[in-house]
Amino acid sequence: MDKALLVKMVGRWLFLPLLLSHVSAQSFSVVVPLTPVSGLLGGSVTLPCALSDNLDARKLEVRWYRPSMYSSPALLYLNEKLDLSVADIKYRGRVSLPGPLEKGDVSLKLDDLRPSDIGTYMCHVSSDRWYEKSNMSLTIQAVGSSPILSMLDAGGGKVNVSCQSHGWLPKPSLTWRDSDGSSLNPPNKHTSTKDSEGLFSVSSWRLFTSSESSWVSCSVALPDSVGMIRESRLTPHLPTGTWKGAFIGTLILLLLCIIVGVGVGVYFVVLKKGLIGSERKETEGGEGRK
Repeated sequence: MDKALLVKMVGRWLFLPLLLSHVSAQSFSVVVPLTPVSGLLGGSVTLPCALSDNLDARKLEVRWYRPSMYSSPALLYLNEKLDLSVADIKYRGRVSLPGPLEKGDVSLKLDDLRPSDIGTYMCHVSSDRWYEKSNMSLTIQAVGSSPILSMLDAGGGKVNVSCQSHGWLPKPSLTWRDSDGSSLNPPNKHTSTKDSEGLFSVSSWRLFTSSESSWVSCSVALPDSVGMIRESRLTPHLPTGTWKGAFIGTLILLLLCIIVGVGVGVYFVVLKKGLIGSERKETEGGEGRK
């Protein structure tokens, strides 16, 4: 084989790894989770996004934005620093890149979570020759107040027990149970409303008889969540007739005591006035005889 040709072929083989390394440095992919990331209302969450092969991202452009909001991103990293000039004001002061960027970690940290933060986010990374993007979803949860139970007489030996709870996200489920822990039949009424901040309130009521259960519970919980539940209990018994009779008898006795007390007071006032009048007459009679 010609010596010059051999040298040329060897040179090409030596140059090939450098060429492949150069190409791989210019192309990359972004990796995000396939399942939604969840956070708690008012808390913080990290939306994971990483570059393939742990490629150094310090000299790249990193843009996090909502769909159709490319020009007003939640966060823009450009020229090795955060660019706030075009960032969406709703995210100002609440977003950061915890990194490390030099290891290809371009995850977004979002603080002070709000209902309006729920939805899809795009992780977009670009160089002067290549770009890649991928999307992921964020869900937010909020555990509401403990249920407030109240009771009213419905007549016929029945009581109307109502249950209310506020401040949930997403829409919760409400369940009535008896003292055996068994789920009761669907309530007579069940409603849910959403306030201006995007939080849900639920209310429900059922009719119970005094013999139906020693106590009943109303529990409100988030769907598919462990431990995110609030429960309250109540004894659905109105005061018995004997208790009512004793209460009425006591009330009548108290009224009689008040009447007698007032009568005695009036008697002594009248008696005192009579004595004073008699003394005055005796005094006037004595002076006349003188």
